Amino acid sequence: MIQYLLNLTAIWLLSLIVYDLFLKKEIYHGYNRAYLLTTFLAGIFLPMWQWADDSVLYSSNYGKQVIKAVSIKQDIIASATPDSSLTIENYLWYAYLTGVFAGVAILVFEILKIVYLYHGGKKSKEGKWTIIETEAGHAPFSIFHYLFVDSKEQYTVEQWQIIMSHEGYHKRSLHFIDQLLVQIGKIVFWFNPLVYVYNNRLLLVHEYQADKTSATQPQQYGQFLIEQAMLHTAPALSHSFNRSPIKKRIIMLKKKSSAWASGKKIIALPLIILCVLCFTNNVFSDDRKRDGDIITYKGNKFKLETLRDTIQMTNPETGKAEIRVTEIQRISLFNSKKIYQETPENSGAEYPVTKYGQERLEKHITNKIRTEISKLDDGTYKVAVLQIIVDENGKIVYFENDGLRRDVSFGFDVITYDDLADKEKEEKLVKDGVYRKAVYLKKIDPALRKRIEDKVSTAMASAPILKPLIVNGKKVPYLLSVEVSFGTYKINHSPTVIGGDSK
Repeated sequence: MIQYLLNLTAIWLLSLIVYDLFLKKEIYHGYNRAYLLTTFLAGIFLPMWQWADDSVLYSSNYGKQVIKAVSIKQDIIASATPDSSLTIENYLWYAYLTGVFAGVAILVFEILKIVYLYHGGKKSKEGKWTIIETEAGHAPFSIFHYLFVDSKEQYTVEQWQIIMSHEGYHKRSLHFIDQLLVQIGKIVFWFNPLVYVYNNRLLLVHEYQADKTSATQPQQYGQFLIEQAMLHTAPALSHSFNRSPIKKRIIMLKKKSSAWASGKKIIALPLIILCVLCFTNNVFSDDRKRDGDIITYKGNKFKLETLRDTIQMTNPETGKAEIRVTEIQRISLFNSKKIYQETPENSGAEYPVTKYGQERLEKHITNKIRTEISKLDDGTYKVAVLQIIVDENGKIVYFENDGLRRDVSFGFDVITYDDLADKEKEEKLVKDGVYRKAVYLKKIDPALRKRIEDKVSTAMASAPILKPLIVNGKKVPYLLSVEVSFGTYKINHSPTVIGGDSK
């Protein structure tokens, strides 16, 4: 979320700087309106866009140190139990919701103000307009095909024609939609000052457009604007004569454009390219390269070490016990700094940092893949994210997506359609006693598998900041792994059992 807000702010700030430096003083107001709306929406949606074809950072079997799994029984996956203790994040969330509630309350108040003026005013029809004379001492304003004025009689025929022409342009150009979008943005992003800058810039462009079409005599029109500036302002969702700076509007009425000014429009092209490359989840942000035992990822270097161990296992073909040597590779250094694993000696008996990080990531991943999980066939599954490296500040700087797998911990063996070459092989599995029982499961849909794995990688790329690990009073990088297990159970989707008990 923090990365999203940083990218959103960067796009808005860069776009507004370009607008103020190159476009704001020019008279191609239609282009400026489109520019402001496009960059406003781009700031909201571009940081969510992931356009790489191969964005999943798959595990290379460097390490399988899965520390904890969480099981979620699913027809509808139950939400994780919230932590009862209040944290800084809780307080920030409550503060955000308070701001949203205040924004909604203000918007509702503005709507009620319009409704009050409508019901209390004197109504008449003029063409497609419904005129509401309120006698409330405000400047003329319109919303849809309703035109609100203090009193129609206070205007001359020429002034009334100016009002009708001006507000008519607002209506035909659907400026109300722009207003509504920005008002919603002000509610959702009330804490970001740039949303208010966008609101002011866009309102001014709207007035420039309406002024240009309704002002046949700039001097008389400017005088009329000054007179309206003395009246009360209009509700936020409407367009009003006196909301925007009068001086700037009068200057813009007399301004002429040049060939050089029109050439400035091309500045939007490199801006769009820059925003797409720098502020989206793209292929360049997930590029991992390996050279020997060194992995380079997002400008950081990670060193691998090989760990060997011996295990005793039974050979299924001979039935005899065998000793085998296993190897796993684990990342041991991050930019030449040692990567720690949390132990009772460096963090206490309950492993609070690891436990906190795993629970945060489990909830985060589960929320991201909730919809796709419900589309899986009956069965139990798991997704694992391994070799999660957390830096000194609690930021995840590396991870490996181990992909989606069926969880075969049923107490009997599980095979899929692709595991069986023919019926003879299927029968032999049970007859030879290799399997006590076999469950015949359908293969996971490849497209659905990829969507889930992509969602897991996207979730990790936008993971929250975790707690730092402190060893001997110093913050250090540490290793974390997470496995999320879940089951899906839907009517008429039961796995078919084949074969019988082994002899």
